[in-house]
Amino acid sequence: MMQTSFGHLAIRVRDIEAAVQYYADNFGFTELFRMTDDNGNVGLVAIQIKDRQFLELIGNGTERLPANGSTAGFIHVCFETDDVDSLYKNLKEKGVYTDGEPRLGKSGSKFFFTRDLDGNSLEFVQILPGSLQDQAFQKFVK
Repeated sequence: MMQTSFGHLAIRVRDIEAAVQYYADNFGFTELFRMTDDNGNVGLVAIQIKDRQFLELIGNGTERLPANGSTAGFIHVCFETDDVDSLYKNLKEKGVYTDGEPRLGKSGSKFFFTRDLDGNSLEFVQILPGSLQDQAFQKFVK
């Protein structure tokens, strides 16, 4: 069977340079590469999340799609961290919005949400020993 893995997620943003700076300053994501058009205008910046996983920031966004509790489509992106409490504290010290302190979810992992400059929902999770995620990884991830 052919192996596949998560490669990247693309998010359209209004201000690509501000978005790159936001993700670097707040989460430590580093720029991998840029793609420009024939006139030299930056259209895409890839920022590294981990190993071969990256986030594509695509510029020239103008408006957000309306979202509510039943809208089909993208809801949020989740990033795994090894210390959710420290990340939360660091973001609060920088004045970054969060939806509250890290809390234990029904799965047994600890998480909180924030939003990027364009309002995209970002979850940060610490997978704790014994959580449903940990149990699944122990069973299925080799």
